[in-house]
Amino acid sequence: MKKLFLFLTVHLLAVNLCTAQEPTEFPYLNSSQIVGIYNTGDAAITLSLIEYRTIDNKDVYLVSYLDDTQSQLEVVATRGSRFIGASSSNGNTYFVFEHKQLRNIQIVRLNQNRQLEYGEFSRKEALDFHGHAIGIETNQAGQLFILSNYTVLGTDEKGNPVVVERGSEVLSYDAALVQTGNYRLEGIGSFIAANPIEEGIVLSYETRIPNEKKYNLELFIFDNALTLKGKHLLTDNGSFFPSEIISHNNQIIMAGYDMKSTIFDSEKTEGLFVRILNMDGTVQNTSQYSWDLLKTELKNSGRGDFIFNGKKTILVEKIIPSDGGFQLICESYSSNSGVTAGELLLGESGDKRNVISVFDFVIFDTNPNGELTNVRILEKEPMNIEVQGRTSALRGLALENQLKRYKAFPFQSVANNKITFINYRNKQGTLSEMDMTTGEITNGASIVLEPVIVEEVTLADERTADSKILTKLDNIQEKSDNLDAKLNRFGQKLEYGLEKIDYVFNPSVKWDLGWHTLNNGKTIVYLYYPSRYSIYYAPLN
Repeated sequence: MKKLFLFLTVHLLAVNLCTAQEPTEFPYLNSSQIVGIYNTGDAAITLSLIEYRTIDNKDVYLVSYLDDTQSQLEVVATRGSRFIGASSSNGNTYFVFEHKQLRNIQIVRLNQNRQLEYGEFSRKEALDFHGHAIGIETNQAGQLFILSNYTVLGTDEKGNPVVVERGSEVLSYDAALVQTGNYRLEGIGSFIAANPIEEGIVLSYETRIPNEKKYNLELFIFDNALTLKGKHLLTDNGSFFPSEIISHNNQIIMAGYDMKSTIFDSEKTEGLFVRILNMDGTVQNTSQYSWDLLKTELKNSGRGDFIFNGKKTILVEKIIPSDGGFQLICESYSSNSGVTAGELLLGESGDKRNVISVFDFVIFDTNPNGELTNVRILEKEPMNIEVQGRTSALRGLALENQLKRYKAFPFQSVANNKITFINYRNKQGTLSEMDMTTGEITNGASIVLEPVIVEEVTLADERTADSKILTKLDNIQEKSDNLDAKLNRFGQKLEYGLEKIDYVFNPSVKWDLGWHTLNNGKTIVYLYYPSRYSIYYAPLN
């Protein structure tokens, strides 16, 4: 009896290009059990819920490394715990679980030597991770911060449960899994952005009462022990929305866009602002630049007229300290939120989708005081991002925080005066690199995997089976050729303006295809393949 090896190519209809390297299969990983794929900095890992173990009342998870070792580690959590998320920094990856009935938090630390440590922390009050709570963050010092809503429960005179207090809370833990601090803000507000810094963390806290048109946005500056070092109000004499915040030389440097008044009565953004704070939140210097002024700074005002029209917004992706001051790496975009002109760009005014239109990179150079010295526009193809799920209800800084957190915009990283970015066109993505000096773009591999699947077939009757199998292979090949021809014709005829969506962003959905860029600059692309209980992965560059 002989065995025939049948080779089938997996066709991805949305993208039918190839990576530069043959993908590797990680077998026996059930995609329905995988809760997420994460970037530890030096590797991509999967976390799978594989067993509800009754003998010791544990939920069993499996960490699998998508690299040459394909090593695996078992992570356990108290039975009935809910996985909140994972975050990595400085060689540590933290997995956070919470148990509402037991009112505790469990933290598992995975270090760079691939060893696990556990910490469990009891609480008197109920945890409340819901809505768009930020979840968890880590900073450069390896400190873990957990942000959530909280609810303190009590009982009334009849013994019925009642809410005594509610608000927002942040907890901090060091690399030894010792709780170092906690801080609470009681009331109706919420944390909408978190910027880890080496000294601690800077949190943006929002309170709004739409019916009364009241809105406040305030920064809270904490050290690693969650000692409040300073506060800063961003909605005094206008509204300022920093999309990037860093620390440098014992100062806080922030940059973003501003509005003349509040979010309720401002029809457009006014321009770019750069503000430098002391650690106590007091202002050291503020620089504001209107869109009209920025247009005059450009040699080619044509592109500037398009971007700096007040109906676009600048997302500051990175602030990089330089010899002459700071360099702000930004992307220009507009939204169909009703405030900007995104509806006009996307067609029908009745279109209720939340679509972000992303345009060129913009580079701002400043002196040490944050004062503008130069502005450049680096042209690239525009793309439209449709925001789906619960995130589609967000606007402004809260939405920007999610888009940056999940790297939904083209920008991925910057190093050695080059920007690595992923641009989509009709849902086809390409990893590219742009020289920040010349604006020259080098296109790399496409974001896609096409593994060759090997199926082993046992033949009871070699002659009959050979005849049938070969006939089927011929039919499959003919159908595949016809399909490719149809797709090519369809692609040639497709008018881009009919679809308008290049990329769909929904962080609550597990997509079949994804990627992570590691600290060494390598991008790992991965593909769920449920029917084989496998994941395929390969370096993209």
